[in-house]
Amino acid sequence: MEQTNLESDISQYEDITKIKKLYNRISNTNLFLNQYTLPDIEEAKPKLIEYFRKKDPYITAGHIQSFVDETARRLTCDLFGDMNNTQMIGVGNLIQDSRTLNPDDFKKLHRLINIDSTYRKNLWGSDETYDSTVSTNMTIKLNDTLDNVISLEMTSVSIPYTFYSIDSTYGNNYFYIEDTSSSEIVKIEIDGANYTISSLISAIQDVIDIQYEDILTISVDSLSYKTTITNVSDDITYNFIFYDHEDGISESKVNNNLGWILGFRQPTFDDNGNDVSIEYSIGPSDSIISESICFIPHTKYFIVTIEDNNKEQTNKGLVQIGDDVTFIKQTQYFKNSVIQGRETCLDDSNIQTFIDTNANPVNNLYNNLVTVGTNVIGDTLTETLTTATTSTLAGNDSTAEIEQVITNTANDALDTFTANETTQLIGGVVTNLQRVSALRNSVTENLTKNQIYSSLQIKKSKTKNVAINQNNINTNTISDVFAVIPFEDKSLTWGQTTFTSDKNRFKRNYTKPVNIDKLTVKLLDDRGNIVNLNGTEWSFSMMSTHLYER
Repeated sequence: MEQTNLESDISQYEDITKIKKLYNRISNTNLFLNQYTLPDIEEAKPKLIEYFRKKDPYITAGHIQSFVDETARRLTCDLFGDMNNTQMIGVGNLIQDSRTLNPDDFKKLHRLINIDSTYRKNLWGSDETYDSTVSTNMTIKLNDTLDNVISLEMTSVSIPYTFYSIDSTYGNNYFYIEDTSSSEIVKIEIDGANYTISSLISAIQDVIDIQYEDILTISVDSLSYKTTITNVSDDITYNFIFYDHEDGISESKVNNNLGWILGFRQPTFDDNGNDVSIEYSIGPSDSIISESICFIPHTKYFIVTIEDNNKEQTNKGLVQIGDDVTFIKQTQYFKNSVIQGRETCLDDSNIQTFIDTNANPVNNLYNNLVTVGTNVIGDTLTETLTTATTSTLAGNDSTAEIEQVITNTANDALDTFTANETTQLIGGVVTNLQRVSALRNSVTENLTKNQIYSSLQIKKSKTKNVAINQNNINTNTISDVFAVIPFEDKSLTWGQTTFTSDKNRFKRNYTKPVNIDKLTVKLLDDRGNIVNLNGTEWSFSMMSTHLYER
């Protein structure tokens, strides 16, 4: 007869609280009376087996295993709800049958899915070299097809605290220094690491000293936490380039670079406002102080994306701040003016010349008349017309007065030219007169300097906003978002502990049942970068809900 004792008698544990207390006592923890996860249960099971094996050697291994399995099942049921089997976990009434069949003939069942990057096939990169980010960007094939799935729900996640805040894969571990005396540009690049502010400044100074020892220094004020860079040189100006849109490193952004972390955040635009950079010039025996404090940010949350190759769910499940740029609309007089299309060529240095040339219809008319005279009749008429009209045209503003001058000039020309030549002259003059009259009667070319300046500033502001938006961090392109998991490290030790969470529930519902056998899974930080776990592995578990026909 199989021997048992009361402590391993399952009939003594009808109350789930007793099971939780047993697991707490043997695991030397208080998890099971608070928040626990499936990995916690699995971790405690061997401890229970070892405990009962040592306590009573006469109890069979089969009895101990049966007791541990049953108590673990009850804890799992308490965590997720009632479940009647281990493969398909739980059966209940289906609320909605998307196939419009008889709801009395259908129920829903659940299965547990565990995704552990340890078991992925792509241990190396595509060229068979090791890549520390492949574990957080993996395509996996499930060992069993999930049929008639109507929802997926994340139940827990486990991420080792081994990722850096400053890393070459994020494009925030370097900047450039330019020696203006020789135009030499040196890249200041530090290794990826889990920096503190003091170790970060020390690492940057060490790299600077390789090229500029006792010339350039960097420090952080212990009270304000602002960064100061000093040029000790007596005769050379140095440019610090923290971000350049032409750098070619896509991960580096205007608000995601080493200068931004150090607190240097003032943008610089080219003359047309099309390109943005963050650059500072430090003259001899001078220094610069950052606008913001030096702050090394850890990711605020993790983004888990899952592409399951099904179109029965929205790939835009994450709603966040949009990347659209709001602009001031241009006035109607600007849209119709000669400035339209020439905005990028105009600035404070040439705006007055442009106004003098293009905003004076009298000059425009005179130039057109000279052109017509040359093309129609020749230099003789041009010379006559110039002599007769120069002084008069320069002093008239109204179209009527100008028209009268042209008419008188044309009548005088009859004494010199043939009737045919005069007709051609008048035809050309009238054409140009109609054009200028139309322009004068509208406000098209009658813009004041203030109107032109205002329009140009609106255009420049729009161009700058577009430049910033194109060079800014943008996570709106992330699709197939499955979960956004808040991250906190207050109780974690870097490189030694693992971040776990089962407090949040993230669920993906499908519009109709789907089959899933392949997943592409990515783990991203709050900037949309693929997290670099530096060679460690992560995992998460899900519960799938299936349409089940009886």
